[in-house]
Amino acid sequence: MKNRASAEPRSAFSEGNISVTFVLSEYLTADGKSPFGEWFLRQEATAAAKVTVQLYRMEQGNLSNVAPVGAGVSEKKMDWGPGYRIYFALPERPCLLLLGGSVKADQHAAIKTVKLHWQDYKRRRSSRPWH
Repeated sequence: MKNRASAEPRSAFSEGNISVTFVLSEYLTADGKSPFGEWFLRQEATAAAKVTVQLYRMEQGNLSNVAPVGAGVSEKKMDWGPGYRIYFALPERPCLLLLGGSVKADQHAAIKTVKLHWQDYKRRRSSRPWH
């Protein structure tokens, strides 16, 4: 048996583990409001803390418990409380665009809304000559 302490260190890259980090940004409506920020501010303190931990993990590249919901939008599921959801899209790497949030009970309406936010973001971005 090989002694682990004397084994040569291996780089993360050689093991196939590539570290990816993201920059989190909030989608802003045409009038400058953040749907994600507004949702976040309505949460009680414990829920806000749990969401903050998930945002940090996403920023560090941990996209576990994420599923696509269609039209380029994904959902980060939180198995806590009423089933919090964080909705986001990837407009360009390394950016994660936060589109909104909800709980499981409001999931269907929230998904429709965040898909509209994503469409609006892409439309407004494509109309800018410097994008």
